[in-house]
Amino acid sequence: MSSVALPKGVVRVPLTRAPFGVENKKNSFYVAIKVLPPASVTSPAAAAGPDTARTGTGSHVCQVDTGSCGIVVPQTLFYVDGNTSGSLLPGVTKGSPAKVIYHPSSNDLNGFHYTVERLGVGVLDDGSCAFVCENATVIGAENVGPDQGMMGVGFGRPELGTNVFLNVPGMSDGTVPPSFLLTTQGIWLGYDKEDLPNASAFAFQTLTPETADGAKVPNTPAWNTPNAVVTLSSLTNPASGQYPGTGLLDTGLDLMMLRLTAPDWQQNFPGTAVTIAWGNAGSGAVLQYQFIVGPTEEVKLGSGDALTKVFTVSGPSSMKPMYIVPLGEGDGNFVNTGINVIQGADYYFNADLGLIGFAQTPG
Repeated sequence: MSSVALPKGVVRVPLTRAPFGVENKKNSFYVAIKVLPPASVTSPAAAAGPDTARTGTGSHVCQVDTGSCGIVVPQTLFYVDGNTSGSLLPGVTKGSPAKVIYHPSSNDLNGFHYTVERLGVGVLDDGSCAFVCENATVIGAENVGPDQGMMGVGFGRPELGTNVFLNVPGMSDGTVPPSFLLTTQGIWLGYDKEDLPNASAFAFQTLTPETADGAKVPNTPAWNTPNAVVTLSSLTNPASGQYPGTGLLDTGLDLMMLRLTAPDWQQNFPGTAVTIAWGNAGSGAVLQYQFIVGPTEEVKLGSGDALTKVFTVSGPSSMKPMYIVPLGEGDGNFVNTGINVIQGADYYFNADLGLIGFAQTPG
């Protein structure tokens, strides 16, 4: 795909490493960002945005997360020399307090909102960037490790800050479609659905607006989580059956989170065949896959020492999660599939049209 000329306005976002199949590394997309000098800076050296005190601590790697919306990084990124007792970088302003809790780790982060006049996204080794997001609102956290960072680009999530994937130059004026394409080969922004690579292989689900009156709001992450159906099939599980609800593809996780309204659905869960399917009204399944539930284990999910009960999984599908974390009570049936679905299908979101699409791939 990378050798083919891209349509006008489409941006390929460089990754800091391969997203899948890296030994001893979790499956995930990682993209580097950095604070750039304001447009008013005329010095050639400063305008180039070198990794010096002028741009603070330099570039910072973030995990791309479709399960949240907004960037969260260490607050040191926004200060000269990374000194939070000193001066803010030129083009950066500090705003209101911010608080973020990520699940299922329960990592609790506190800090402030910062507005960055020019934020470089997709930083390359030579310091250049794939694109510049102007006036980006991001969170600088006080209690986060120096190597941690999340780039929330999801929809139907609480808006913690600017969704940089929907703020590529040309998207705000309608000349570039506000969209992203995620594949095992990388990330592309700005594809129209008709121009997608292998466009004929895609099947789409139309989303519903998050607005109270149901009115469509173009170029926004304010779309509801896609509809999905979880099917349990087992001779020994009394909860066998179909559970319509919502399904989130979350690139921030390699596990699955699952909540079902059936009582005691976990009791006889091992040995159950689980099918996850996204559909569209009147057109059947857009994408579906299946795996088998195994016995429970206890694993560490957060930064503390607490262990969480999870269900192991098996089966030939490359889309199956690392394991399943059962969720407590809540509203309706819900599945967070994690990132591994992309190992078997390219994933597309268009914020103007309000749709997602999948194109199944070998694997």
